[in-house]
Amino acid sequence: MEYTDLIADFAQRTLRNLEHIELLAATGEERAYPVTQLWNSLLGLVVLPRERDIDRIPETPLTELWSEGWPHLMQSGPERRTLRQLVSGLRNAVAHFNVEFVADASREITSVKVWNEAVVDGRPDRGSRGWTCRITVGDLDRLAKLIASVYLQEFASRAA
Repeated sequence: MEYTDLIADFAQRTLRNLEHIELLAATGEERAYPVTQLWNSLLGLVVLPRERDIDRIPETPLTELWSEGWPHLMQSGPERRTLRQLVSGLRNAVAHFNVEFVADASREITSVKVWNEAVVDGRPDRGSRGWTCRITVGDLDRLAKLIASVYLQEFASRAA
């Protein structure tokens, strides 16, 4: 089936794929990897809209989103204060694979660390971290679904 609105359709299909993987994992399917699917979902949800139509990502302050139940992510360095800034930071981290998956003693992934390189004189300073963010698996799940819902709500408001 073709995309009629690339960003909204991608967001809807991402949510459905996540649901299917979560259902498989809940039934004990060993070849279902929900964290991998979450990561793939986040990758698409932050890169595609950021590159295609950044205006679809609102400048909503994160403090406002936190009061609406969005995850309060552990950030350090130059803090991202709006959803658009957060998506841009995440986009840069995932697009440049500045990521580390953190596992517990049983080898289950519990969180993801992402970062952007520090900038010195307008250029990335390889090896030094500027902004960093740690996202638990639960927060990663909520974040991917909430970002997708932002695109779907924005699309619905355009259509109305």
